[in-house]
Amino acid sequence: MIEFLNRHAFKLFHYTLGVIIFCQSVVMFIGVAESSPTDHDSILIMILAIAEAAAAVGFLFPKLVKKSGYLLLCIIAIAILVHVARGQVESTLLVYAAGIWLVIAKSDNRSK
Repeated sequence: MIEFLNRHAFKLFHYTLGVIIFCQSVVMFIGVAESSPTDHDSILIMILAIAEAAAAVGFLFPKLVKKSGYLLLCIIAIAILVHVARGQVESTLLVYAAGIWLVIAKSDNRSK
């Protein structure tokens, strides 16, 4: 019974994380597109938001978890660097990265 609950709790965490990252990417894209869609920084942010949303969708499919997860980690690393360069700390990105890493690690254990 405990293993059943743990397995489903982890699946719930995995899918919730993917959906939240997707939704945050869409919100970021819309916010930037509405405010200043033509400057170079905004275009870069919108491209990253699209890539992040696509990777988040892939992250929801078991066969794409690792590739999409690594892509998400790269995108989040870029976002962290951008925030640090601006003197900002965006701790939610670290939480997302830790969760993605956990899901990737767990998917490695399932494939063995």
